[in-house]
Amino acid sequence: MPHYEDLSKDELIHRLHEAEAVARACSKDLEVLRQSEERFRLFLDHSPTVAWIKDAAGRFVYLSKTFEQRLGVRLDDWYGKTDAEVWPRTTAEAFRKNDRGAAAPGSAERSTWHLESQSRRRNGVGNR
Repeated sequence: MPHYEDLSKDELIHRLHEAEAVARACSKDLEVLRQSEERFRLFLDHSPTVAWIKDAAGRFVYLSKTFEQRLGVRLDDWYGKTDAEVWPRTTAEAFRKNDRGAAAPGSAERSTWHLESQSRRRNGVGNR
């Protein structure tokens, strides 16, 4: 690839226009992605479904409003944490096992979990 000093003025202008077009396209793509993510978040936040998303390392990056309300937690407190940091050991291990299965290529998994809220656990309810 030639250095910019080796290019003619017309070639430099042409490449600048190409770069500007790529930047505009990327900007539009980012806006479309932002809008899509916002629709998804709004949909889940107004759904009765308890839902969460973790990154590839198993760290929480999203909790639905229903999740937060039913379990008495906040995404601000859970963001970036793993199951081991927010659940009792046996629950965390079960979630991690489930996550590994769900992340396997070609898997489609649905799980049902019965979880008590942290506020109930803190108050001694359900710990018997």
